[in-house]
Amino acid sequence: MSLGDSEWVFAHDHLETPELVTVGDGDRWVLVHGLCLYAGDDERDMAPAQRLAEAAATDESSFLDLLDVLGGRHVVLLGNADGYSLYQDATGMRSVYFSPEAELVGSHARLLNSLQEHRARPRAQGRRGFLMAWDRTPYVGISALLPNHSLSLPNFHLERWFPRRENPYQSWSVGARVAAYIGLWERQWREFRKKDFNPVLSVTGGHDSRTNLALLSDHIRGIRTFTYSAADDVQSEWADSVRLDEHIVEDIKKCITLDHQFFITNPVRDRDKSFPIELVAQNTVGKHGSWLLPYYLEHFSQDGVVHIRGNTYGVYKAPWGMTSRNNTLDSLQKLYMATTKQDRGYEPDKSRERHFQNGARRWQYLNDLHGYHRREIYYWEIRLGRWAAEIYNETDIVFPSFDPTNVRSMLELALSFSIPEKKAKLFQSELINTAYPILNFPGKNTTHNLYEQTRFSAIGVSDSPAGKKASGSSTDVLPPETSVTVAPGMTIALDGEILDWVSLSDSDLYMPSDHFLERSVSGRLFTSPPSDGSLTFAVEADYYKTLARDTWFYQVSVDGTVRARWDGALRGHPVHVTVSNVTPQSTIEFQIAALRNRQGNPSWESATRARIKNARFLLHETNGETLVATDVPESNLESTTEKLTISVESIDQLTKDDFTPEFPRRVDVVTTHCVIPLLVVRRRGARRTAILCNGPVDLGSSKGKPVFQRSTWWPDIAHHQIYVCDPATVGDNAVSIAWGQYSPEYWSIPDTSQAVRAINDTLTEGACDSPLYFGSSAGGFTALGLLAMDPKAHAIVNNAQFDWTTWYSSAVQNTRDRRLRSMPLTDLNLLAPERVDVLRRLAAIPSQASVDYWVNTALKHDRDVSLPHWERVLGESPHLHERMRCRRYHDMNAGSAPLGKSETITLLSESGPDPRSGT
Repeated sequence: MSLGDSEWVFAHDHLETPELVTVGDGDRWVLVHGLCLYAGDDERDMAPAQRLAEAAATDESSFLDLLDVLGGRHVVLLGNADGYSLYQDATGMRSVYFSPEAELVGSHARLLNSLQEHRARPRAQGRRGFLMAWDRTPYVGISALLPNHSLSLPNFHLERWFPRRENPYQSWSVGARVAAYIGLWERQWREFRKKDFNPVLSVTGGHDSRTNLALLSDHIRGIRTFTYSAADDVQSEWADSVRLDEHIVEDIKKCITLDHQFFITNPVRDRDKSFPIELVAQNTVGKHGSWLLPYYLEHFSQDGVVHIRGNTYGVYKAPWGMTSRNNTLDSLQKLYMATTKQDRGYEPDKSRERHFQNGARRWQYLNDLHGYHRREIYYWEIRLGRWAAEIYNETDIVFPSFDPTNVRSMLELALSFSIPEKKAKLFQSELINTAYPILNFPGKNTTHNLYEQTRFSAIGVSDSPAGKKASGSSTDVLPPETSVTVAPGMTIALDGEILDWVSLSDSDLYMPSDHFLERSVSGRLFTSPPSDGSLTFAVEADYYKTLARDTWFYQVSVDGTVRARWDGALRGHPVHVTVSNVTPQSTIEFQIAALRNRQGNPSWESATRARIKNARFLLHETNGETLVATDVPESNLESTTEKLTISVESIDQLTKDDFTPEFPRRVDVVTTHCVIPLLVVRRRGARRTAILCNGPVDLGSSKGKPVFQRSTWWPDIAHHQIYVCDPATVGDNAVSIAWGQYSPEYWSIPDTSQAVRAINDTLTEGACDSPLYFGSSAGGFTALGLLAMDPKAHAIVNNAQFDWTTWYSSAVQNTRDRRLRSMPLTDLNLLAPERVDVLRRLAAIPSQASVDYWVNTALKHDRDVSLPHWERVLGESPHLHERMRCRRYHDMNAGSAPLGKSETITLLSESGPDPRSGT
């Protein structure tokens, strides 16, 4: 179809014919494609395109006002000979993608890419989290249009056109707002019924489903309804959840006559592998519940079936932790970093932050939003306009979707309430109370009806199902508890990339033998919390064997960040977990993280199997940050006022404000295998950072706790300081000297380097002298290992070990036995030589790093082993001579001790005298 006198052509599905109408007598035109339903108060019988053409002939304001009262799932084009502007339905149910380079606009990203191939988006540019990252798609150069914006062609200009005024309904009474909303809903439904549709409605025990049912109560005849439940042979928390829906729906059916049936399902048995999932993949760039599609097709194969949905209700409820205090761009950036957490470790955080800031400008979040909350608009445009739109695309292969609440004026009415009223779902309850009051009586997500929920607080009975009385009080009732389920199925990922999905109907978790590879993670998601509150659950596992330590972790992840973990082989009795202060938007997952390669061994799969038990949710107002607690000592990875805990992938998110000047602060860096303890001191006026690495540790004194040698000297050192503790010297399996050899699979030096370099950049703000590494004995080994990854830095080492395998045999053997599972040193040297000899590592890489090696020739091992090794490597590598200096001294009285405090501090000064001159 040609678009007027422009050079643009509109191609469409032959089953849907667009409306094309001329605007007045001029050269402008309006095109409407898709389901477009008028919800306004004009009683004339007109096609939507005719209404829009009439409004466009009046002025732009009239045209936009009319868009506010259109529902359905559609696009609107307003154009002339020079080009056109494109508008979506209210929440972008009809997805729109565009490529300026290819001069293409279309409904599906893969459709555009099939017409002109675009470069696949790499993971380093946000491939994993694209669906929540503004307009990103799997293809570089193809962008998504966000609702509330127009796209003007041929220049591909974007303009926000909503909100364009303060919310006009804020001063209205609740009753007036409810009446106006229902009026819009009813008019739209009349237009919908003129179509030859066969509507179906899913009914659950929740609030959104109940609101839809109440609004449809006068029209329920002719609408089929259905509810999923679980087969008798399915025993799991998911099954308990859908059986709760079944119980509540039975109560609902006593209140309203429904043409209803229960679909009894078994997620494992009902999975149809013959269904052409590859066709679905062509239609969507998201993935939600494709395993259900064959089931939908079996039961709803008739012509004209339309699925009535209610996704838009999500924005009514103060989503994503909305408060009166977080309506800021900084807060929105934090939310963006959380919702795109899948990109952590793949796209640099600085790049992610830049993309957020560029997106905020491009989509005009810097502009005046006329009193609307940024998080509210962001949920509307990203969660609904991107994520939900792809759900509709996914199910289009079976039936189209219709959301009767997808009208912008109806959204304005819902968003006119205060934040506390939104969180309490006041508007939805008032809609039910007006449209079909009795539907407020059956419980919502609970088997207790309204009377049962309120009678106990009224008469003071102590066995209230909502919670027992506290300490015999007749008035203080604990917040109600509800059961929580684990979502069906288990995901398996490697380095964050999902590899497989295993259908499970129980609450077990294990690491499949086919995927038991280092860095693999299997996970079970909990269903979304029903409200603000806290989640508690227990983890039961039968396997216990100390020799299997460091094979896998059990861990609890909240919003993509691991907040607690423990060694899976070292806990033979239940672990109790509490996740406090979560919201309905929180993502909570119980995971297994593989630390070793055990692929193909079924016995290891069995060893990892754990069961999630007694998952309960306690409803209460949130009163702080989300916290995770367990009854396993040292499992908690939470930050405190004394200790900051952060993952190595997020370390560059620290700011200078995280470190108070002249106040040492502990930083625990969480890696895939361990926690690296650091102590950080920010000094006023310092331009340089000294990194001081531990030598051998006295385990009798440390008791397996982190120690930071020389840290009491911090007031006498002018530089910023980072003290490094070797993680293998901490914990139940600690050794006194480890050289970073945490396990055969993991050497801690690379992650330690990433952490100290990021903290150095934070302390010095990038404008400084090069960092200075220091260590003696095994600390000298660590310092040189870190120096090899910081090529412009300088190191001072004292009596350093260069090849740790040449140290005293008893210490080497102890480390091999306790940390490396008696791995032959020849194998380690063959597989990872950089872990063995750091001096040869420095010689082998291009670097400008420099070293001062202070050696006491009175010590036999340093004189006969370490010093000759230094001389041998420098003799083989003449290019090292200019930047590596050996400083001999002979101190018979020192014993095995390194240089003393005054001498070391002098060395660490920027330009101090030779503390051993003349010896």
